[in-house]
Amino acid sequence: MRDRYKERNLIERLDRSFLERDGSVWASEREDAIYDVMYHLVPELEKQVDIYMPNAVKAMVQSYPTPPKVRADLGRGLDWLEISFEMEGVDEQELQELMRRIVEKKPYFRLKSGVFLSLENEGADSFAHMADSLGLGAGDIKSSHIRLPAVRALQLPGRDEVSGHVKWGGSLKRFLDDLRDPERMDFALPGSLTPILRDYQNSGYQWLRTLAYYRFGGILADDMGLGKTLQSIAYITAVLQEKPEYNMEHTGVDKYRESGALRGSETLANSDIDPETGLPLDKMGSENTDSLWSTMQQDGLTIRTRVIHPRYSSLRLPR
Repeated sequence: MRDRYKERNLIERLDRSFLERDGSVWASEREDAIYDVMYHLVPELEKQVDIYMPNAVKAMVQSYPTPPKVRADLGRGLDWLEISFEMEGVDEQELQELMRRIVEKKPYFRLKSGVFLSLENEGADSFAHMADSLGLGAGDIKSSHIRLPAVRALQLPGRDEVSGHVKWGGSLKRFLDDLRDPERMDFALPGSLTPILRDYQNSGYQWLRTLAYYRFGGILADDMGLGKTLQSIAYITAVLQEKPEYNMEHTGVDKYRESGALRGSETLANSDIDPETGLPLDKMGSENTDSLWSTMQQDGLTIRTRVIHPRYSSLRLPR
């Protein structure tokens, strides 16, 4: 016995689809219409009626839908944020186009084989969210492996804002945790300044050391009189107390290693390193260094600076 009520509902549903009606036939050659039928209309209608599909039509649907796998981490030198995008059965060229479609928030991507991949899943949504946060457009996708300066990692969404198909690497997790809570790294204060710095000044010092550890620049900014100078002095003192060993092979002072220290008066005398400060000597003024030093008092400390230009005085730190 015919169920006219169900028939009417079925016809109304077909009329609301992307298909075009011609009498008792609904058809379309448009890709978006085919995708909508295969991934939305057919699953909905299968709950009400029996549907027959030839193998050629079945082959247009992904047999085992797998969302993309996205991994973000810092590279070995902590200089780069590296994001990889993988999807089973998809080659590099198609991966790039697939990523662009996700960034453009398209609902599907059709492979060269004719198979429609649905991009309406948590993995694709999470990658689109990451791209939005990083300011990436479709034109920025040149490879399935994206490399950006490490500082851009601070723009990433929180781990709780993306699906489980997106993995944060261990280095990236530590980096984000360290930057958000600098005291996690707990750099030692110079002994002479330990009893002087207040808690909030120690936090500023820890922040400066954390930035330096990741080779970032930063600006220490707060109200006047809260000890920015003292925090900076603590940072400079700590760096000098680590007695960096200068690498003179290139520019003479551009690189140093923390793995060793200069020892002995003969080594110091021949190294162009000031024995008192550990800083590189200015060859133009090295013959008469006493006349190049000036002394000032600040925050209860005695600060000695060396003139490296007739008009300016400054402390010179290793790069």
